Amino acid sequence: MGAQNQSELGAELKTWVHRLCQKNFGGAGELLREAAEGKAKQLAKVRKELEQLTEETVNSFRLAGDAHSNNYAFDEALIAYEQALACVLREITPHLWAVIMVQVGRACHELGVRAEGAALHYHLSAAVEAYRRALKVQTRRYLPQDWARTQAYLGTTLREQGVRMGEEAGGRLLEQSVEAYRRALKVQTRWHLPQDWARTQAHLGTTLREQGVRMGGEAGGRLLEQSVEAYRQALEVQTRRDFPQDWAWTQSHLGIALREQGMQAGGEAGRQLLGKAIAAYQGALEIHTPETLPWHWNQTQHHLIQTWLALEDWPAAATGFVRLLEIYPDDAEAYYGASMLYHEKLFAFEEAFSLSRRWFASRPEDLEARGQLAEQCFTTGRFAEAIEHFAELLANPEINPQIKIPLQAFEIAALLGLNQKVAVPEKFEQLCMAIAHQSGNFVLEWAFAGSKYFIARNERLMPYREWLLALFIALEAPGRDAILNRLGEDIR
Repeated sequence: MGAQNQSELGAELKTWVHRLCQKNFGGAGELLREAAEGKAKQLAKVRKELEQLTEETVNSFRLAGDAHSNNYAFDEALIAYEQALACVLREITPHLWAVIMVQVGRACHELGVRAEGAALHYHLSAAVEAYRRALKVQTRRYLPQDWARTQAYLGTTLREQGVRMGEEAGGRLLEQSVEAYRRALKVQTRWHLPQDWARTQAHLGTTLREQGVRMGGEAGGRLLEQSVEAYRQALEVQTRRDFPQDWAWTQSHLGIALREQGMQAGGEAGRQLLGKAIAAYQGALEIHTPETLPWHWNQTQHHLIQTWLALEDWPAAATGFVRLLEIYPDDAEAYYGASMLYHEKLFAFEEAFSLSRRWFASRPEDLEARGQLAEQCFTTGRFAEAIEHFAELLANPEINPQIKIPLQAFEIAALLGLNQKVAVPEKFEQLCMAIAHQSGNFVLEWAFAGSKYFIARNERLMPYREWLLALFIALEAPGRDAILNRLGEDIR
């Protein structure tokens, strides 16, 4: 209170006391009423200013949260939304309180899906709790659209929880997710809220797909059928012309459901479903381009490649991996996938060699990649260059036996390709010793199909062909002792 206000109040009190002493109660009451009315006006002004300041503060915190969310800084967004929530009382402004509570839930959801371990479950559980608290205000009777929207958010978070948990607990959460979406669809009808209806139908399709994959069998197949139907219904509203990005997103997820159907069905029916999945992905990729939507393009391209692999369409899958590498040159999965297909399935040894040489040139510390490059030097007839790689790699004491042992075998083959037979017995003994030092259940993970194909056709290896093929077949035996027995019986 300022000095002037204190002085005025003091003067009023003195006058009031003076009149009371004179028993002039009427005058004292009138004076006090006038004073109270003045204070009431001041109080109303202060309350209005406080209300305006609170509204501005809440709006600023919410806008800050939105800005952080748009920048994917969801931890900062959560702080801002919680600060906004602290300025709002549910009893006074329940609708605003519930809206901010939903924003808190969405920030927690985004943090959860990007986290791991305990943090993941903490944030997703916090999101579910926030949505459920908001729904105590956002009732279907009084706020039906808000209620339905929050039910859909709840369904998505429950699904994200479910897919990250074990069979029993995860299954229950997926069931709750489906129930939440179906509740939302009671308000979000196709005729009154077509865009919301389509979006929720698509999300329902995703949860049904997760249920179907998890359950398997006939029951899982029925759920996958429901998933496909949900996506197709959504696409009746999410047309390519009117909603191209939504259309592409749903097409991509439809492709996943069709692929899962195809994998479960098998046979010719399964192949037809896989073909439909490819068509769905390719449609999505016409919108999800690497220039406009790189993350979505990357995800859809990976799904497309997985479907080509399921169809054993090796050329298409290899081309898909190479396309990924053009956009994401550090994608190790794409490199190893393309290298494996070129070398082990297509026997396109020069393509595999060129790919590995480019990869290794910028990653000289990648021992596995250098091992592949060394093998591909061998399968392109570059025997001397291969031996140089083998010598350097085998001199490294930290090299993994899964890499070392195949390289020892390739080194023997390359020496024979150069007709250096004199060095082979010692190298063969070293190979046997390396295998003998492994555990009893040791199984080599290296694929030898490409090298065996090359050995069977290379003229310089013709004198040693039978022996070398027996060597690599022995290395494919299940277990250390089985490998050594075959080396002893078939090779020596």
